[in-house]
Amino acid sequence: MKQYGAFSKVYDEIYLAKKYREYARFILRILSAHGHPVSSLLDVGCGTGTLIRYLKKDIPDCTGIDTSVAMLKYAKAKNPKQYFRKDSVLSFSFRKKFDAITCTFDVLNYLPTVRQLEVAIRNIRDHLDEQGVFFGDFNTPDKVFVPNFTQKGVDFISTQTPSAWTVRLRIPEKNRPSVEIHRERLYTREQVELSLRQAGFKRIEWYKSFSKRQRKGEKPPRLIFAAWI
Repeated sequence: MKQYGAFSKVYDEIYLAKKYREYARFILRILSAHGHPVSSLLDVGCGTGTLIRYLKKDIPDCTGIDTSVAMLKYAKAKNPKQYFRKDSVLSFSFRKKFDAITCTFDVLNYLPTVRQLEVAIRNIRDHLDEQGVFFGDFNTPDKVFVPNFTQKGVDFISTQTPSAWTVRLRIPEKNRPSVEIHRERLYTREQVELSLRQAGFKRIEWYKSFSKRQRKGEKPPRLIFAAWI
C-alpha cells in the first residue's frame, strides 16, 4: 500500500489550487517584507509541483524533491523547465545551497519521531544559504480531524489519538479500488521550535493562517512558520 500512488491521480482535484496560490503569496510577501533577494528555492515534499508552479515566475530556479514517483510525474508535467527528483527530507543532498526552502502541507507530520524531525530540519538547515528562509507547517494535537467522509469519490476513514492521525484511503480504480494508509504525527509548537533552535535557526515567526500571526496563548490546529539562521 504505497503512499501517494493511486492517490496521486486525484490529489489535485481534492487539494484545490487556491490553497497553493495563497501559500505562494504568503511566501513571496514574507520574502519581500524582509528584503531578501531570492533566486533559488528547494521544495521538500513537492508533491504534484503546484507550489512551484505559483512561485517560479518570481523565483526562476526552483527544485523539487519527493519520495513519490507518481507525484513527481505530475510535478514535471506542470513545470517542465524546473528540476525534480525522487529523494527524502531525511537524506537529500545537493552541492548547492538555496535562498529559500519550503516543506509544506504536512510533510513534517509524516515524520513519526522527534528524532527524525530533528534530522530533517538539520538537513534543511545545511542546505540553506546563511541569509535564506525556511518555510514550513504542521498539524498540531489541537486539530480535530473529520473521522469519515468521501470526497471526489475517495473514501477517507480515519482514527485519531492525542499525538497521531491515521487515515485509510479507498481510491476508485478501473478494476478494483486501491487502498493507501497515511499516518501523521501531530507535533506541538514546542517540539518543532526546539528542533529548529537546535539546528541553528535563531529567528522564527509563527502564523496561524496566511494572514495572521499566532498570539500568545493561542493553540491553533495548524501552524505555519518562517525561520532564519
